[in-house]
Amino acid sequence: MFARLFRPRNVALLLLVLVIAAVVSAFASSITVGPAGVTAAEGSATMDNYTVSSVEYAIDAAAATVYIDSVTLTFAAGGPTSGTVEVQFTDGGTSYACDNGGSGLVWTCSLPADTVVVSTTTMLRVIAGDATLTITP
Repeated sequence: MFARLFRPRNVALLLLVLVIAAVVSAFASSITVGPAGVTAAEGSATMDNYTVSSVEYAIDAAAATVYIDSVTLTFAAGGPTSGTVEVQFTDGGTSYACDNGGSGLVWTCSLPADTVVVSTTTMLRVIAGDATLTITP
């Protein structure tokens, strides 16, 4: 009975299954996402009348789907210190309001929980007063 289990064909099949399992396991264990609250990206760009000198994304990687929790925009001198600043993540998508606490060049755009999925984000559009800036990857 054991002689049939150790035929070359059966041994080769068993080895193939073990190799595939090891490769899949190694691939799956190499996928890592940072902890919640890490910076996902930074950058800078110029828009009509305003310069965004820094963009920081806070992400929530606690679940299988990674969401953007907030975006912090830092405008260079001469940027908006009052008025309206908003962000969008897809063309024609929902705009999210930003707040600078009433003054200053640092605006934080807090997003509703579990609404903006990182993998479906195609751009960052900053809308400040009359000016619009679109940053695409």
